[in-house]
Amino acid sequence: MSTFAKIAKALGDEGRLRLMCALDREKELCACQLTELLALAPSTLSKHLGILKQVGLLKSRRNATWIYYAINHDTTDALLKEWIAFTLTAARKAPEYREVKRKLRSIKKFDPEELCCKQRIRS
Repeated sequence: MSTFAKIAKALGDEGRLRLMCALDREKELCACQLTELLALAPSTLSKHLGILKQVGLLKSRRNATWIYYAINHDTTDALLKEWIAFTLTAARKAPEYREVKRKLRSIKKFDPEELCCKQRIRS
């Protein structure tokens, strides 16, 4: 499968598009914040994040217990840069972007450690 097709397939899921919207809005979020935002099981979120990372759309960094994700604006791949720019430009016009923005405001009020504990209790 071509790189073009792999990127298109990775972005062909509503949950992954919401992840891109959230990371465009906040620049960097930890996995527990993303789990809370999408109301997904951690394993499902991990799969989505893995797909986006595999094609190069996301990057991650570890800070103690937490893994933080961000859009890979540092890529040197011209095709990937174009996909990122197109996706984010289109996403900002979508109603889902406003919904993500609203949810993120309430999620950002919690410390990542609080969210993580809250999620463990629920599961």
